[in-house]
Amino acid sequence: MVLAHRGLLRGRAGQPAGQDPPENSLAAFEQVANAAASGVAGVELDARLSADGVVMVHHDPQLADGRLLAEVPAADLPPGVPTLRAALAALRGRLVDVEVKASPLELGPESTAALVRAVVACLAEARREVLVRPGPGPAPDPGPVPDPGPVPDPAASWLLSCFWPEALEALGAAAAEADLPVARGWLLRPGLEATALLGRAEALGATWVLPFVEDLDPVAVAAAQEAGFGVMTWTVLPGPALGACLTAGVDGVIADEALAVAAEVRAVTGPPSSGLVEPGGLREQSRP
Repeated sequence: MVLAHRGLLRGRAGQPAGQDPPENSLAAFEQVANAAASGVAGVELDARLSADGVVMVHHDPQLADGRLLAEVPAADLPPGVPTLRAALAALRGRLVDVEVKASPLELGPESTAALVRAVVACLAEARREVLVRPGPGPAPDPGPVPDPGPVPDPAASWLLSCFWPEALEALGAAAAEADLPVARGWLLRPGLEATALLGRAEALGATWVLPFVEDLDPVAVAAAQEAGFGVMTWTVLPGPALGACLTAGVDGVIADEALAVAAEVRAVTGPPSSGLVEPGGLREQSRP
């Protein structure tokens, strides 16, 4: 599967938007939602907490004007910084990797715990809105109404990821308490070798490992998959980097220029996978 890094379909993170709306914006997410037929399954986005406890989508701790997002109430944030709830609504039916920005270098223990609780509560509430249908009201037409069938559980399309093991463990505890069946993935910082960390990942309750693309090792990918993990790598560009990912047999990529990446995947493997519940979408067809 191919996820658009911060919602970027044509551009690259940290560079001028060009043909794309700004990264991590509702316009970028709506663009991805409308691009499903192109093979882009969803997005990776970043979750932070405003001063008044609202989960917002923004990569850096600072806003463009230099203010710290964590010190600004949600109502006073620039309009280009969406809430996570609004992002989930724009991306309904698409895959969403929510990277929880719980760095201990930026946040103390209390702030980290508050962010973890708020992210899980946000996802749980968004899930309830989808799954709990309103009760029947007075019907103008007494005729039979066809049953629309079961509603897909949106939690099956969400992944909670984080670089920090303590926060990842706390996300699991909060999700269990909220009865939120959401997958978790351990983002591996550059330089970390995945094979040596699989036991720790299992103990943390992660079902995905997300190594940095320059650290990708086909042996480690195979070992992780044989241990039952999905493997998704970041951040991938078209060309040789993507070719290495396909050769290694990863299950997914987080990509800048996601449209071009998806087109290359399709040319090599056929249509990319569209769901977290379908590991092996790139693996079986691409490994030599």
